[in-house]
Amino acid sequence: MPEETDDQLAARLRQALAAQAASVEVTDAAARVARARVRAGRRRVPSWALAGVAAALIVALVAGVGFVAWRNHTEVGPSGPSPSASESATASGSASAQPSGTPTVTSEVTPTIGLTVVSLPSTYRFHSMTSDGPLAVLDEVGGANDSLAADVVLVDLAHGTRKVLATAAAGYHPYQPVISGGNVAWVEGRYSNPDFSGPCEWHIVVMNLSSGQTRTVASGVSSPRPNTPGDGGGAQYAPIDLDGTQLAYAVQDTTAARPLGWQIRILDLVTGQIQRSISTESEIDGVGLSGGTLAYSEILVDAAGGSTPPRLMISTPDHPTPALVTDDGGLASFRQGRLAWGDSTGRVWTAVGPSWTPGPVTAPASGAGEPAASADQVSYSVPGTAGGPSSLWLWDAKTGTSTLVPGSDGALISGLGGGWITWAGGVGDSVTVSGMSLP
Repeated sequence: MPEETDDQLAARLRQALAAQAASVEVTDAAARVARARVRAGRRRVPSWALAGVAAALIVALVAGVGFVAWRNHTEVGPSGPSPSASESATASGSASAQPSGTPTVTSEVTPTIGLTVVSLPSTYRFHSMTSDGPLAVLDEVGGANDSLAADVVLVDLAHGTRKVLATAAAGYHPYQPVISGGNVAWVEGRYSNPDFSGPCEWHIVVMNLSSGQTRTVASGVSSPRPNTPGDGGGAQYAPIDLDGTQLAYAVQDTTAARPLGWQIRILDLVTGQIQRSISTESEIDGVGLSGGTLAYSEILVDAAGGSTPPRLMISTPDHPTPALVTDDGGLASFRQGRLAWGDSTGRVWTAVGPSWTPGPVTAPASGAGEPAASADQVSYSVPGTAGGPSSLWLWDAKTGTSTLVPGSDGALISGLGGGWITWAGGVGDSVTVSGMSLP
C-alpha cells in the first residue's frame, strides 16, 4: 500500500472529526492513555480541545498518526473567564474548598506594540509552546513517520519570522522545548516499538541561541510502568524546565522502597554540576523552575496501576523538603516566582511564595485551558460557545480581574514573559503564532 501523504492524512482525519465530534465523548481513561503516551509539557493544547473528538482518533494519536492542527470545532464547554478579587482558597486547593464567583469581564488589553501574527503550514499540529519575550519555541504532536514532528520551531514575533531551529536525530522526536535567557532546551526521544510503546530512550539537548551551538546534557531510558495495560505503561520522555542557566529534569529512579519512584535534578549548565536532587514516590508529570525554586506535579500510582489527579509540590532552596501546594493540580507554568495550574474541575489557580497558598483565577468549571504565568499575571484560554472560536484572557494579580486579549480568536496555548504575551492556535484552516508587547 502506498504511503499516505500529509494532505491525504489531513483530509481523512478532518472527515472523521466531522462525523464523530457531535456524538463521541472522550473518556477520562482515554485522556489518561493519550497523556501517558504523548506527554505534553507546559503550554500544551488544553484538555478541553480534546472534548468531542472520536475515541478512535485518540487511539490514532497515541499510535503515532497524530492530528492535523487542533481545530476550534472540536472545542466544547462553557466560556466565562472569571476571577474574583474577593475569592480565597485553602492551601490544599481541594474541590470542597473552592469558592464560587461571578465572571468579571473588563475591557481589552491595550498593547504597547501592536499585534504580530506569524503563519505556520496548515498541517502543523501544535503540541506545546513556551516563550521568552517575543521569542517562542514549539513542537508538534508526534507521528510514527520520522517526517512528522521532527523539528523544533522558533518564532520571532518582534520580526514576524519563523524558522526550524533544530531537527531531531534520525529516529527521534523532539519534545517540550523550553526557552529562557538566551538558551533553548528540549528532549529527543525514541520508543523501542514503532507504535510508541515499550521503553523510551531519551536525551536532553541545550542550544545557545547566540552561537547556535548544541550539546547533550543528560540521557536515559524510561521503562514502562508496571501493572498497567499494554507495553506502553506510562513510559515517557524526561519532563524538563529551563530557567536561564539552570535546567530541571526528571528521571526514573526506582528502589525497593520506591518501586515507582522518580528523581528530579537541577543542573547548572555553566558548571555541569547537579545542584540539588529530589526523590519522589511516583511518576513526575511536569516540572517547573524559577529562581532556584522547584515545582513539580506527581501522579500517585497504586499497585494495580490506577492513578489519581497529579498533586502539586514545591521545594525551595531554603526549604528543600517538598511541601504540598495542592492535591489536585497538574503544573502548567512556573515563571518569575508565580505558579499557575488547572485542576480536574476545569478551574485555573495560582500561587506565590512564601506561603504558596492557592488562589483562584477563574470561576469553578470555567473550562479554561492550561495557563501561563509571569510575576503579576496569568494568561489562559477558554473554549468558545456554540461552535465559536476560543479566546485568550489575561488575569492581573493586582486587580484580580481578567481582560480579553484582542485578536486572540482561536487561541489554544499561550506564554508570558519578558513583557510579552504570545499564543498559538488558529481559526478555520489558519495555523498561527501571535503576540504583543504588554504595557
